[in-house]
Amino acid sequence: MLHFVALGTLAAGLLSPVRAADEAVPEQLSPFSDLVRKCEDFEKKTHPLQWGVVWSEAFDRKEADRWNVPPEEAQPQAGPRLRASVTPKVTAETIDQRECAVLDSTGIPSAYQRFGPAVNDDFAIEFVGQPIGDSLCELSILCNGLSRGPGFQFGAMNNTRNVLWYWADTPIPKSMPLPNTPLIEKGRWYTVRLEVKNGMVRGLVDGKLIGESKSAARPGKTYRASMYCRGNKIAVDSIRIESTIRRALPDQRDVDKVFRETFKDQSLEQVKQQIAKLIELLEDQKFPVRDSAGKMLRSVGTLAEPLLREVAESGLPESSARANEILNDIQASRTGGTKPTTAPVAPEPPLMPIRPLDNIELR
Repeated sequence: MLHFVALGTLAAGLLSPVRAADEAVPEQLSPFSDLVRKCEDFEKKTHPLQWGVVWSEAFDRKEADRWNVPPEEAQPQAGPRLRASVTPKVTAETIDQRECAVLDSTGIPSAYQRFGPAVNDDFAIEFVGQPIGDSLCELSILCNGLSRGPGFQFGAMNNTRNVLWYWADTPIPKSMPLPNTPLIEKGRWYTVRLEVKNGMVRGLVDGKLIGESKSAARPGKTYRASMYCRGNKIAVDSIRIESTIRRALPDQRDVDKVFRETFKDQSLEQVKQQIAKLIELLEDQKFPVRDSAGKMLRSVGTLAEPLLREVAESGLPESSARANEILNDIQASRTGGTKPTTAPVAPEPPLMPIRPLDNIELR
């Protein structure tokens, strides 16, 4: 039986292999094209597509120091008619016997709190929460902020309406009014969900569809899940992000079978030897060779990881840095969030770095 490194989840979009027919590949790399095609085929067959949770946070108070939320500081302008906003104050509290993150934007007319990894293409964002301030504020999910991407506002404009944001053939998303029932009731917890899937945007409350619209595709556009806060307090019990991902086959015997079907008479050791030769080209003196080798290794994926880790841990500084960069890209493709592309995608609007918040208050 073959023994592979444990395979995690992969985003639906794998990096496209470098092929001589598709673009100019340095002559030294032409012999590896067949290897890359086989490795990508192996990756896809051993990681069938599924829809699943790629990130979640239950806001356990005992683990508040590791909650991945941005620090409190000014953010870029959120839309053409809005002033620059800030993030709300985040505290860990227990409400109705639920451990929660409380987003406090008291005195702030417009605030956004981002959660989780970046996403694109098909995804869903869902949270359980309720307003706990003096007045009923909306429970909304906005991607990258208001009028920056798809969104669903439940109880918008002081709890008078529901609004859906979708892409049309316009530079910024369009808004669509939805039925104003239900609206928010004081003291109730709600499950609010935004779905962006199969060319549609949907807004749901407690599993009930409130409204939907066709939405134009924005391939590769990157979003961050944001909750919109307007001068009030929102208790968030949990939040999760779903997307199309690739999960490893659970039975090792199936993985072995796919390997034999893909690589025929080649052994795992022989395939690794070929990959090792490709890794050696990361040290080539010519940039086009190094660059193309890196692209190929990103497509090879899982089978290249053990060898890349060896280089990252014990190679020369430059080689170690290149290996780490490729490993990071391969690992990023497993989040189910931002899908890998042949060129980096600039996020809009500019995003602050995500880091654990070190000053969350316990109450």
